[in-house]
Amino acid sequence: MIKKYINKWDIAFVPKFPESIGCKLCKKDFIPNKCNCPVCAQETDISYIIPKQPRPVLIWIHQADWIDSIAFGIPLSSIHTPGLFKVLIKIEDCSFLDISQDKVKPRTAIINQATRFSGNTINMTKVFGRLTDLVIQEEINNKLFDWLFR
Repeated sequence: MIKKYINKWDIAFVPKFPESIGCKLCKKDFIPNKCNCPVCAQETDISYIIPKQPRPVLIWIHQADWIDSIAFGIPLSSIHTPGLFKVLIKIEDCSFLDISQDKVKPRTAIINQATRFSGNTINMTKVFGRLTDLVIQEEINNKLFDWLFR
């Protein structure tokens, strides 16, 4: 099922994470997988930290709030390891549109890997669930703000 409108707290598989980003100056797209060392300026490939495709993501910004077609999401992992910026999402914390075994499982929201990605990418994906537990939503909000503004 491809939804026309993506809501905050929807869970979807994102085919590209992160998507290419458009330069505001030259308007060309680039993929954020390289970084220059702040000491020697050597360009370094950091693509190994970019999650593999496709990746389940918890949508954190309503589609109506996306600026310049950019969404914001929190990657989800099926492996639970406790951590300061991780939140366990149990099966009962969600409602699912697709009840296949690869989708209905507990997941961990990895707050410190939250990122912006292309809204055009998410528009082509299938939403398969929604985080419905208000306490878990508030915990994710609090940890995300702690991480962003610490």
